[in-house]
Amino acid sequence: MTTKIAETLSTARATITADPRFAGFRQFGIWDKRITEDSLPAFGVGVPRWTDDEKDTLTSGEAVTTVVIALKRSDGDLESLAFEDAAAIKALLLSALEDEAHELSFQEATYQEDTAGEKPVSTLSMMFSFTYWPAVL
Repeated sequence: MTTKIAETLSTARATITADPRFAGFRQFGIWDKRITEDSLPAFGVGVPRWTDDEKDTLTSGEAVTTVVIALKRSDGDLESLAFEDAAAIKALLLSALEDEAHELSFQEATYQEDTAGEKPVSTLSMMFSFTYWPAVL
């Protein structure tokens, strides 16, 4: 993973952790499938896709990274909390990551509840597109 992407992930993690709303959350690897109810609430940050536009000298030289935030909870009004969490995370990341050389665009959010366990567990997944100029990954 390149330095710029690693820096972006680190900033996103630190920004979410520093907010009082998410202070009690544990962090997990975004691809970890072994999250248990005992480890909740928790969040993860990951990059499923990135591009680096250096193929053509006539292009803008932008680099685009897809950043995914996944947040899991098991207590409270899960759906209402997910809407509030999404708004908070969006505001936090826009403030922390966007400037003249970086553009953060919210792409989509998905929500689901797993009711198979003792308590329902919600998963909020948010996808952002993070663009850099010039392409320095």
